[in-house]
Amino acid sequence: MNREKILAILYEMSMVIGGEIRLEPLLTKTLQRFLFHTSFPCGMIFLETSEQRFPEYRRERADVRLAMAVGDFELTREKGSLVSIPACVIRGGPELIEDPALINELPCRKDHYRALLRLPIDDCGVMVLLSPELPSSDIPFTRVFQPVLANLAKAVLLCQSNEAYTESIISDRKRAEEGIRQLASIVQSSDDAIISKDLDGTIRSWNKGAEAIYGYTAAEALGQHVSLLLPPEIPDDTMAILERIRAGGHVDHYETLRLRKDGRRIYVSLTVSPINSDDGSIIGASAIARDITGRLKSEQELQRASAYNRSLIEASLDPLVTIGPDGKITDVNEATETATGRSRTELIGTDFSDYFTVPENALAGYQQVFREGSVRDYPLEIRHKNGGVMPVLYNASLYRDEEGSVIGVFAAARDITEKKTAEQELKRASAYNRSLIEASLDPLVTIGPDGKITDVNAATETATGRGRAELIGTDFSDYFTVPENALAGYQQVFREGSVRDYPLEIRHKNGGVIPVLYNASLYRDEEGSVIGVFAAARDITARKKLEEQLRHSQKMEAIGRLAGGIAHDFNNILTAIIGYGSILLRKMDEADHLRQNVELVLESANRAAALTQGLLAFSRKQVMTLRRIDLNTTITGLERFLRRIIGEDVELAVSCASRPLMIMADSGQIEQVLMNLATNARDAMSRGGRLAIATEPADMDDAFRKAHGYGKPGLYAMITVADTGAGMTADVSERIFEPFFTTKETGKGTGLGMSIVYGIVKQHGGYINVYSEPGIGTTFRIYLPRIAAAEETTEAAKPEPLPKGGTELILVAEDDDVVRRLTQSVLEEFGYRVVAAGDGEAALAAFEEYREAIDLCILDVIMPKKRGREVCQEIVRRKPGVKILFTSGYALSALSEEGILDSEYACVMKPASPAALLKKVRDTLDGRHAAKR
Repeated sequence: MNREKILAILYEMSMVIGGEIRLEPLLTKTLQRFLFHTSFPCGMIFLETSEQRFPEYRRERADVRLAMAVGDFELTREKGSLVSIPACVIRGGPELIEDPALINELPCRKDHYRALLRLPIDDCGVMVLLSPELPSSDIPFTRVFQPVLANLAKAVLLCQSNEAYTESIISDRKRAEEGIRQLASIVQSSDDAIISKDLDGTIRSWNKGAEAIYGYTAAEALGQHVSLLLPPEIPDDTMAILERIRAGGHVDHYETLRLRKDGRRIYVSLTVSPINSDDGSIIGASAIARDITGRLKSEQELQRASAYNRSLIEASLDPLVTIGPDGKITDVNEATETATGRSRTELIGTDFSDYFTVPENALAGYQQVFREGSVRDYPLEIRHKNGGVMPVLYNASLYRDEEGSVIGVFAAARDITEKKTAEQELKRASAYNRSLIEASLDPLVTIGPDGKITDVNAATETATGRGRAELIGTDFSDYFTVPENALAGYQQVFREGSVRDYPLEIRHKNGGVIPVLYNASLYRDEEGSVIGVFAAARDITARKKLEEQLRHSQKMEAIGRLAGGIAHDFNNILTAIIGYGSILLRKMDEADHLRQNVELVLESANRAAALTQGLLAFSRKQVMTLRRIDLNTTITGLERFLRRIIGEDVELAVSCASRPLMIMADSGQIEQVLMNLATNARDAMSRGGRLAIATEPADMDDAFRKAHGYGKPGLYAMITVADTGAGMTADVSERIFEPFFTTKETGKGTGLGMSIVYGIVKQHGGYINVYSEPGIGTTFRIYLPRIAAAEETTEAAKPEPLPKGGTELILVAEDDDVVRRLTQSVLEEFGYRVVAAGDGEAALAAFEEYREAIDLCILDVIMPKKRGREVCQEIVRRKPGVKILFTSGYALSALSEEGILDSEYACVMKPASPAALLKKVRDTLDGRHAAKR
């Protein structure tokens, strides 16, 4: 019986005793409430006679003057108004007696009672309660009912006193009030919340426990409606509880959510009982609440733990089962359902042994668990519903409850089907292992302790050029270029247990050599004794070739650096040729018969300038300069140069589309693509032939992409380059764009040309395809994104006139004498004043001398003593706001490394024509170049 119940009983019974002044109603109501709260079905109250009137009081049987009964009692009168009762029942302290023979002597109408609770009512009588069952031993009868029985004795004495009836009533009331005060003291000291409320829900009493649990003081709570404690998110259960109390019912251990003053939600267990008035009507309700938040949290944790354990069980791939002491299944996991072909519902409650091929063996194992506590690896066979059989090994042990009592067996089965299969496969292991060895592309060999070959695979036969029968029994070291090295590696295996990546060379029967790396280790028999060496060789011919390619790549990188330097120097030379040629052409009369020769010189120089860009691209990754160009114009402009490349014995046919094909491209790189393709075509037509270059618009749609397997839908310009040369096989066509791949003789090709072509096309967002057959020729088709039609129509650009000159003072810093003199000459011819310097330090000295007058500094990016960037920084520090123009013959990537491309200054690339130089100078001076090139 819990604390809340005890307090509720004390409170209610004190109200009953204190509210009655007549003896028989007092005894009847008290007895009824005792029976209700103790769950005894029947009982009696015996009021004894006094010892003075009855000296025979100590007899075996005692007489009583008044008996009140509820339940199965039949009171018979003896000696007038007396009832005879066994003295052992009348006398003695509180006691729970289990004596059917004694109980049968009581005036009962039934004989099935076996428990008697004796509760003395001080000096005036005894209360006897009967039950067919022995009540729970945890009911604290003495502590709970002793104060109530004491109050009852006093009330009985008051009722018996007729002479001082009124005084008795008053005294009785006082004692009742004292009992109530005692009860109030108990209520106030309780840790539980004990409150009373009217039937409309208004709070009338509020103890310290309520203050602690709900956070409201008594002053704050009294007079408030009990809904004050209800969280808004749950339904209001107040009126439902009060209606139940109004009907005379009780609420026991009702668990619900309540709201504290600080807003925190707590779970409580409520016990609610009615409060009766003097006339027995229900006037209110008393509620005892216990904070069970912590308990529920523990229960939730326990539920989570149970769910977690369940998930672990279900996650097991092994069948798991629990079996009760009667051999019946109490629980299974999903793996058990799968193994048996039966659902959990079908299995639980059935005999576990029914699901094995030999139930007797299963039962014997189960009994062994009870004898020994567990079994390990117990062999059984589970019989599936469909007739299938699964061999298993069972591990089982006893499991117990909290008190340690055995409540069943927990068993786990491990499916050993694979193990059984493995045992069967072991019989075929030799053939299986043989097939694995033979499937290896690496040479595998076993060698005995005497150095003789005991077995080989087909790859070893291929590597040595000898058959298996020819190799077995011979010395393994005989098949290497250096037998001594092979023997040393073999001995190392015996010393260290293994070797890794041991380099050797296998000598083929035909004289060929295969470089290999050997991995070898000892192999042993079932007892662990060494019976030989197992060795596997990895052919590293391809790796050797890659190493050679790496060395070649490093060589090409060195050549690239050399090419970059040559291109820089060549740019300076071309700057002088183009510059002086342009000056000469400008000064010649239109009718001069030498004018055509000068034009041809300038055309060749410009073509050479384009070639230097190719050298720069080869030396360093060249930054593309995309601009709007007509593909037809680019190709026709290159036609004469291509004729010189391919030679006189190859016919060149150029056919361009009838309308311009405008693309965004770097014209120099497009020219390089065409030159590389023309060069390859020439080499493929050693005896002459025909090279055809054509352009046309092409539109890629989904149908094109599905048919050809590539392409992003859109408008394209297509270049077709077809030759009548030797052609290529399919294997060669697939590899033609790989770096370093070439079909040319040694010394006649690097294998870079086609990879450069592929890279340039991809950089432009295009596609390239090759179609070729041996003896038929080769056709390349290149697709480059075309500018939309609305942008293709434009007027032909008119030649720009020579820019006007000026009178400003310009510092020219250039380490190449010819270029420096040319630049100075061009500038002075157009009215500019020039101060020249041959290196970085000279440039700074000249600037310091003419600092106030200098308007523009033209600085070469790469100069001796100080680079152009350093000179620029020093000049700007000395004279902020001075105009700077850089010049360079290196690749744009070099300018990026120098920080020129990302600076605020303009740059002119060598070789530049006088017109281009003059325009850049004028634009810089006039502030029309904010940054970059």
